[in-house]
Formats: sequence, C-alpha cells, structure tokens
Amino acid sequence: MGTGPTARVRRASPLLLLLAGAILAPAQVASASGAPAGHRPDASWRSYPVAGGGAGSRPAGDRSGGARSAPVAGPGGGGDGAPIWLLLAGGVLVGAAGGLILPLRTRWGRTGAAPRPEGSRSHDGGRGVGTRDGGPARQRPRAAVVADLFMAPAPPDVAVRGRPPQGLRATRPASGMLRLATAERATQPLPLSPPLQLLRSGLGDRVWPRLGERSTRWILAGILVIGATLRLWQINAVGLNSDEAVYSGQGASIAGDPQLSPFFPTFRAHPLLFQSLVSIGYLLHTPEVFGRLAAVVLGLATIYVTYLLGRLLYGNRAGLIAAGLMALMPYHVVVTRQILLDGPRTLMSTVTLYLLARFALTERVTWFYAAAAGLGLTFLCKEDSVIMLGAFYAFLALTPALRTGVRHIVGAGALFAVLAAAYPLSLKLAHHTSTGGHFIVWQLFRRPNHAITFYPTVVPVAIGLGVVIAAGLGLWLLLHESSWRETLLLSWIAVPACFFQLFPVKGFQYLLPIAPAIAVLAARFFAHWDPRTLPAAAAERSKRRVVRLAGGALAQLRRRWLMPVALMAVLISLAVPSWHSVDRAGATTFLAGSGGLPGGREAGRWIGTHVPASAQMMSIGPSMANVLEFYGHRKIYGLSVSPNPLHRNPVYEAMRNPDQMIRDNDLQYIVWDAFSADRSPFFAAKMMRFVERYHGHVAHTESVPAVSPDGHRVRTPVVIIYEVSP
Repeated sequence: MGTGPTARVRRASPLLLLLAGAILAPAQVASASGAPAGHRPDASWRSYPVAGGGAGSRPAGDRSGGARSAPVAGPGGGGDGAPIWLLLAGGVLVGAAGGLILPLRTRWGRTGAAPRPEGSRSHDGGRGVGTRDGGPARQRPRAAVVADLFMAPAPPDVAVRGRPPQGLRATRPASGMLRLATAERATQPLPLSPPLQLLRSGLGDRVWPRLGERSTRWILAGILVIGATLRLWQINAVGLNSDEAVYSGQGASIAGDPQLSPFFPTFRAHPLLFQSLVSIGYLLHTPEVFGRLAAVVLGLATIYVTYLLGRLLYGNRAGLIAAGLMALMPYHVVVTRQILLDGPRTLMSTVTLYLLARFALTERVTWFYAAAAGLGLTFLCKEDSVIMLGAFYAFLALTPALRTGVRHIVGAGALFAVLAAAYPLSLKLAHHTSTGGHFIVWQLFRRPNHAITFYPTVVPVAIGLGVVIAAGLGLWLLLHESSWRETLLLSWIAVPACFFQLFPVKGFQYLLPIAPAIAVLAARFFAHWDPRTLPAAAAERSKRRVVRLAGGALAQLRRRWLMPVALMAVLISLAVPSWHSVDRAGATTFLAGSGGLPGGREAGRWIGTHVPASAQMMSIGPSMANVLEFYGHRKIYGLSVSPNPLHRNPVYEAMRNPDQMIRDNDLQYIVWDAFSADRSPFFAAKMMRFVERYHGHVAHTESVPAVSPDGHRVRTPVVIIYEVSP
C-alpha cells in the first residue's frame, strides 16, 4: 500500500461519502425555490497512525474506495420537483450509510489471503508491528503515540488468517485517555492498567469461543437475515396508520400525485428527507410497499452500524452481540416496519455516535466535523433531533481529557447549522414559514397525550427487560473498567430520555435513537464480564448460614456456560414478542407508532368506491381521518379537533358547528372506529349522539377476527360508517 495522496484519499472514503451526502442535503432549499443544488467542496485528507503499527500505518476500516456522491441540480418543489427529490434522497441516505458499509470487506481482509511476514504491513486491522519494508520499527512522532492510545479495542476473538494471536500487540488499549509527555516514551513498554491486563488475560476467550474472520462474516450475515425476516414478514398485511399516511401523503405531494396532493400538503410539520425517498414509490406505482421496504432497509443499516459501533468500542464479539440484540429488539422491529421518520433518524443518530467515537479514539478533527455533519442529517430526518446537541456537549464536558479547540467547535457548529438551515430556509422560500411556527407553538402548549409514567413503563419492555438489565449490570460489575466510552453512550441515552420524559408530547417511537447505545452497553456485559469473578469462595467460608447459602448459589453461577446461556435467554425473550408484534392483523387496540391500523385501508377503499366525490365526512379524531383520506380521497373532519388554534395541529381544520353542517346537508357520513373511541371516549359518545339524532344507518362495517371472553373466535367491528340525513 502506498502512502501518497491517492492512498490518503482512499483511506478517508467513508467520510467523503458521508460529507457528499451532507452537502447534497441543503438541496431541499433548491427544491422549494427552483434553484440548483449546491456543489461539493474539495477536501484533503491525511493518513493517521494506529495502535501498534509502524510509522504511517492506518486502520483497515479506512481502505474502502467508495464513490463520492455527485451534486444534482434541477427544478424542485411540489409536483415538478420529483426527480431532484428522488436523487437527493438516494444520494444523502446511500452516501451516509454506504460510507460505513463499504469498508466491511476491507476490514475483514480477503478470503484466502496468504500470510505475510511478521514485520510486513499485512492487512490485520492496523495492529501489525515493524515498518512497511519489514525492518525494525522506527521511533514514531508524538502525534502517532497519542493516536495509538485512543484506538478502539481490537477484537481479540478474530485471528488473522495464517497468523497466531500476538498478545498485547494484537490488542488495542481498552480504556483510558492516556497521554505521553514526550515522544521518547513511545519506545518504552506501556504500563498495563487493569483493563489492559483483563484483555491480555484472554477473559473473553475463557468464556466464549474464538471467532475467525469467516465465522464473523457468517454470523453477521445470519443476524441481518433474521432481522430482515422479522421486518419483512407480512409487511403489507395491514394498512397504513395515521403517521404513515401523513408521511406517505407528503411523498405523494412531492411526486405530484393529483389525487392525494389536495389532502396532504408538502410542508406540514417535519423536514422532507425521508419523505423524498418515499416519493419514489409513487413513480413505481407501489407507494405503500416501497415506503415500508425503504424503512426496512434503513433499519437493517442501523443494525450494521450498531455492529460497527460495538466493534469499535468493545471489540468484535461485543459488536456481533449488539447487532443481534438490535435485530431481535421489538422496539426496533416494530418501528422500522413502518413509514415513520424515527427509523431513518435512528440510523443517522447511530452513524453520528459512531463518528463521534472515532473522533474520541483518534482526536482527528476530521471525524469531529463528520459527526457534526451526521447530526445535521439527523436533524433533516426529524427536527427534534436537535436535542442531540446536548449529548454532544455533555460528552465533551464530562471528558476533559479529550481536548477540542474552540475554533473546531465553532466550525463543527457552523457545519451543523448550514445543514440544519435547509429546513427553515425551504419553508421560507416556499412561503410556508407560518406552518412550522404554528406547529412548534402547538407542540409546546398542547395537553399531554400520555401519563408521565408512559416511557418508564412502555419503552423498557419494548427494548427488552433483559437488555436493559444487562446494560445496568455491565455498568455496575465492570465499573472498575469504566472509561470515556461509557460516558459517551450514557450521554447519548440520558439527554433524549430526560427531554422526552419532561416534554408533554410522548410518542412510542420517540426514544428509538437510544436503543443502539443500550444494546452496545448490554453487549459489553455479555462479552467482557467473567462470571468466575463472583466472590463465592469467601461467602462459603462464612459462619452465617444465609451467607453460606448465598455463596453456594454464587458458586453455581461461576460456570463458563453462564454468559452464553444468559445471552440466549435474552435473545429468546426478544424474539418471541417481536414475532408476535409482526402479526397484528387481529388486533383491536392501537398505540400510535406501534403498527398499522387494521380495517383502515379496507374502509378507505370502500369510501373511494361507494361515496360520492363531493361528499364530506366526520370521524372521531384526525388519526382515522388521515387514513381514510389517504385511501378514500374524500374530505374528512375530526370531531375532536379544537377550534382554538393553540390547541390543535395547524394543519387540521376544525368543525365550527357539526349540527349546522348536517342540517345544511354539508356533512353526509359519520365514521366510528374502535381505536379512536378507546382513546377519546368523550368524543366517541358525542359523535354517536349525532348518529341517533340524525337517523344514521350503517352503510358499511369493517371487522377483524378476535377472541371473545369465553374463548371463541368472533369478528369484532373496528370501523363503522354511518350515513346521516337532516
């Protein structure tokens, strides 16, 4: 491998792909104004040394030669801007994810590669010794020493083909931000801190079998296949829910669909990055399936990035375990089967976390800028991701050993601001600034939609109690090994968890971005804790019977098979509810963000076929109204929408006087649904009074199979359409 400019550019290809997608993101402005998209500035990259390597060595993960995304220009906005939105969505998302996925083959090396001499720069993840020509190692500059001390722990369970393990030389430092005062200390043996001694003693190898590179590939491929199976199983069996209908309707407006554009304007409440990708489905005439398949692909990319994050922080075994937990996690499975913004936001949030970890490991400001760009793309997926700036600040403030210059912080903040400005600027150029402002006011002053105990009681169960417990046990039992890694992950968890816990609006899927960090912490426990460290012997010698009994129980836990069995139990506890969640065709209860809406698609299609085009309808709330408008293409009002602008979504239109509308024959149909009735019993009862008062009769009923209290299979009505007359 060369060390010239060409080699240096190849090493930075993941960043080039990510930044290329980031530069394309502001073309949302071009889509709204008709201006051409911006150009991509040139960037120069420098190679950096890695732990244990000779001068000029580099990690194998930076050897990919991924192509750069090209800038796109053209008119946009509304129905005329479909092509640019499609290319922008593909460029940004593929560029961001591809920059991390492409180095996979390079990191693992080539299958069947011949072993190289001990002193040569073999493809061993940057952990070789000696110089490029096989000679003795030269004294390295101070920058190389500092970079070595920040490198992630190498996967001790992955042996390079044809080469035996090399002890400490094959293992990167496990924790601690050690710094050397002079370059002369680089030639002296590094003192072994307790974490280094633990890794050198082969803790993981005493509990887990050693994995070769081919085994790692097959295990990771199997994890992705299992994750894809859960997310694709009966993916289109149930129609869209309210949020899916809104985001898919925005995609229809971007693509210029004449039937849905009157009901779903392009600018509603959120940035349009993912909706632009969904709009491709309307060109392919499969909007529902394409939108959900796009969400699945991005969910699988999140699993892979979680593997990279776990491997970077805690080794290859921890990365595989974290990926397996994410693949089976009900929380992630349910959300990434739907056309929701939280799946793409979780992907970009995890990519940002990975880039920030790379910055902490190398102290190269390039990774810091890349993390800022990743956070900007996260914001363009969903604007409430701006709270992750707090996680950035918390990590930097709690890690004083990580020195970050003020000018670098200002530069990264400016990069984030430029990307994030694409959303408000597009609203400005499209003359929709009032829409975003009204939506923010409504979100801040609306009444809470769930109790304050919603997240503590719902989200841990969705993530998996076993995963949460394992993450907590790892923080406790491995406390003596704590480092900046745990600070980074806990900052990424605590900031959004505290914010949404205090925020009045609580959605099931809002905390999904913290799931990868929790999975990595749980994987750390399974991969690095040895059950034989339990103090059972001292307890067995105690004079107290209770203590001796406890010691005997601990002695039974001091088994090599404990951690694999515990991991298997946790995986099964995740797989069972995940499999149950993908088969909700007969459900009669609904939680926003937890799945499709049974009966909504069928009722909407009946409306589109049997109800006159000029007819107007009323439902209990706007959720069912969105679904029926998407499938039925008829105007539907929500009875629960408040006439006070401060208490309603600015997009929804309130009914001033339903009685008057029915008497004037401006309202001909009333729709009752079990899901809205369960959430708003007051408005459900009020609507049924209109049905009784104006001689309503059943025009259509949608029902789903259910189990009665006595155990019999019955069909339960979920949607009933009444026709009323004055």
